[in-house]
Amino acid sequence: LNGGFPQAFLKPNRKHLWFENYIKTYVERDLPMLGFPADPGLSRRLWTMLAHYHGQTINFTELARNLEITAKTVKTYLAFLEDAFLIHLLPSNQLNIKKRLVKAPKVYLRDAGIFHHLLGIETKNVLLAHPKLGASWEGFVVEQIHQLLPTNRTLAFYRTHQGAELDVLILRAGLPVAGIEIKFGDNVRISKGNTEAANDFKGIKKYVITKNSRTFSTKEGFQVMNIQDFLKDVLPTI
Repeated sequence: LNGGFPQAFLKPNRKHLWFENYIKTYVERDLPMLGFPADPGLSRRLWTMLAHYHGQTINFTELARNLEITAKTVKTYLAFLEDAFLIHLLPSNQLNIKKRLVKAPKVYLRDAGIFHHLLGIETKNVLLAHPKLGASWEGFVVEQIHQLLPTNRTLAFYRTHQGAELDVLILRAGLPVAGIEIKFGDNVRISKGNTEAANDFKGIKKYVITKNSRTFSTKEGFQVMNIQDFLKDVLPTI
């Protein structure tokens, strides 16, 4: 809920004032000092719009239309924000050339607290009832994996136009070695699209990461476990 910045995490009653001051300082001073070409008003609008895209593939044309700039400019701005460690662009895996793939990247705001602040999510109860709960949890898990990813491993996602999808692929030497679905609840159901996606990559390990479930295997061959066990016991071995 509160994100990872110490000032917000340790003083949650004052976090929203801190977040607002942080965002204001970043868009008015820090980003321009780093050479970001957009004015502060546009920077804030872009950041807020990306919060609504959090966990989704980016529609560059839609973003460009709403911001009244070109799609090429949007891509330039997003690359800049990623280099500034504010967002994470998760690329689409492009290895399966036999199927029509979703090619646009997914976007995540890297700090969960800023993401919640930009959407006006102030309490745990509001978060639990919010339609972005699943995306919030997905972004949090992706960020933890990203931070602890072993050397020479990269991340991507996989989605076809026919409905096959996996939230995360872990790649070694450019080839998928593990596929991951991310679920907030413990009532895990493997969709037909998850099974089809896993079958597109023969021999990969398959996981479902949840908030706090025990470890068990599904009939589809996915190993279900909580995030702590995955990060501690599985990720270092991939």
